[in-house]
Amino acid sequence: TSNLHRQVLFDASDIGIRKTEAAMARVRELNPDVEVVPISTWLDEGNALELASDYELLIDASDNYATRLAVNDAAVRLGTPFVHGAAIRWEGMVATFDPRVGPCYRCLFPDLPERDEVCSDVGVFGAVTGVIGSLMAIEAIKHIIVAPDRTVDRLITYDARAARFTTLRIDRSDVCPVQ
Repeated sequence: TSNLHRQVLFDASDIGIRKTEAAMARVRELNPDVEVVPISTWLDEGNALELASDYELLIDASDNYATRLAVNDAAVRLGTPFVHGAAIRWEGMVATFDPRVGPCYRCLFPDLPERDEVCSDVGVFGAVTGVIGSLMAIEAIKHIIVAPDRTVDRLITYDARAARFTTLRIDRSDVCPVQ
């Protein structure tokens, strides 16, 4: 209930239903030709490699660093690109990582932070998640169509209060723990 303001697949009638089941139903309503494979499990470092192994592109919108690092580590081991997006308070960020040609998430954030701020504790402006989700979708499509301008070495940040986007270059780290 507390995060419905930032959800596009769910509404109040979905409360009490597993997110995977509610999402599958909504996607099928929008387009019955889309194949939906719900995976109702928490992704972590113990199962990330297995869960990611069947996919050519991963999309990570997780709300905690442990999951983000697990996705990254699996992507690096598999050589699978992934689009990452995160939002908190009035800010968000998007990056596409392709371990075959550029830096990975750990080149930017090598370890778990001492304190992991999450939306349930500090909040997020719902419209920011919409902006970040849209940017993630664009980056995923650019990967699928093999666009030459994918952001495989850049981090796009968004500050909704200042109405400002910033793009930062990310370099491969010489001390990256996984690359």
